[in-house]
Amino acid sequence: MKRFNFFYLSFFELFSLVIVVASIVAFYTAGSFNFHILNRIAPIFYILLSIVLLSISIFKFKFNNILFVIVLVLFSFYYTSLRYNQNDKLSQNYSNFTACIASDIEYKNGHSNFEGILLEKSRNNMKQYVFGPKVMVYTDSIYSGLLRGRIIRGKGDITFIDRKKSVYNLYLFSKNIDYTIDRAHIENIGFLRPKNFYIMVFKLKRYIEKVCNRILPYPHSTFAGALLTGNRNQIPYYLSDIFKKVGTLHILAISGLHVGFIAGIFIIILMLIGFRHIHLYLMASISIILYALFIGGSPSVKRASMMFVFGVLLYIFDRDRDYVNLLAVIFTILMLYNPRSILNPGFLLSFFATFGIIYLSSEIKRSLYKYIHKVLSDLISMSIAASIYTFPILVSYFGSFPYISVIANIAVIPLTALILVLSIFMIVTYPIFMPLSILIAYLNSFFISLLFSINVAFSYVPSISFNFKAIDNMGVFIYYGIITFLVYYFVKRRENLEKFKDFA
Repeated sequence: MKRFNFFYLSFFELFSLVIVVASIVAFYTAGSFNFHILNRIAPIFYILLSIVLLSISIFKFKFNNILFVIVLVLFSFYYTSLRYNQNDKLSQNYSNFTACIASDIEYKNGHSNFEGILLEKSRNNMKQYVFGPKVMVYTDSIYSGLLRGRIIRGKGDITFIDRKKSVYNLYLFSKNIDYTIDRAHIENIGFLRPKNFYIMVFKLKRYIEKVCNRILPYPHSTFAGALLTGNRNQIPYYLSDIFKKVGTLHILAISGLHVGFIAGIFIIILMLIGFRHIHLYLMASISIILYALFIGGSPSVKRASMMFVFGVLLYIFDRDRDYVNLLAVIFTILMLYNPRSILNPGFLLSFFATFGIIYLSSEIKRSLYKYIHKVLSDLISMSIAASIYTFPILVSYFGSFPYISVIANIAVIPLTALILVLSIFMIVTYPIFMPLSILIAYLNSFFISLLFSINVAFSYVPSISFNFKAIDNMGVFIYYGIITFLVYYFVKRRENLEKFKDFA
């Protein structure tokens, strides 16, 4: 099959760029479109789009690449405009609601909050429910029995989100949330179909936190629990504030680092059981999918788990492993699922850090190999590459860039990986042979203390971050365009010089 190529871009690389531009345009213009009209004409538009794509595929037009691009642009702009429009007709004062809990529960000051999906009664069968819009629920007190996947009934003040009013509203909007339910009083919990999987996940998370609290000192137990479950609620504020100052808070978010090591552990266990080759990687992929469902739907988890699974499929079918194109495929899939994600800082940081490591770190490594040991040069190059590509996002959203994180990550990342592995063995051995689990816990406690000490030491470095005026969207585009072009230019120039030397 001939590979689609348009100005050195693959189909998905081009698609990812087009849908980003379309999403940003939709953010500023979607309010001027009528939500209900767009919904009504959507089926007609998609039918016409399907006819055009079939025509391009069946009839070999001479300029089919250009036609593909035109269809791509039309689809992206229409689709994002539809998804960016908000239906503000739902809002009611102190109304009844039925919702499915769609996230883990966060507790604070005697209250709780969580993401939910409103359930509306079906017109055809009033006993059945259909999914409605996504909401953020803030309860008036703490309720036992709340967990992801449960169906609840209650009353509360349903408020439409105005994304222009605050940064927090924009963050909720980026997660596809259009409403908040304040002062929610929950009257009934779990009255419809029980979610056995989510109950198992809840119990397993509580078990892990219980074991960590029992055999690790405080606050080490909260750190180990956050690494294993993704729940950062128990970490004390002063500790998370230190990580934030140093720029190493990302180690507490389940990311590619965690997924990679979890995948490695699964592969070792499966090899010991007897799995080999294709069956080994298929079982590892299933394990990673289950782990992603266990953790929840954060952008970094979705991106890392999808990269692993897609990478396994490329290996099985013996296809070229172009990781930039693979990243573009995953980016496009997640953007089609929720185009508003382009406004979410966690989503952007996850993808651009990964892109920087794939695209730039090898060139930095090439320069460092001559002077530094291979392992150290790998860590330094990844830290620098990720920092270069996350710089404008950090500045744009948080107004500062913790430059010391470039150095701190070199020590923190391998230490976090070691703590993660020890924490897993600590939990696994606890019910089998408790003395060994306690011994691992003592060792783990030492490394966690070392990690805390490193972060505290870096937090005392003066001028911990450079402060900038927030960069607008155009500034971010210009920055990425210049950096990516320069890297491409110098890489091509070096490759041409090497070919010339070989020829000479």
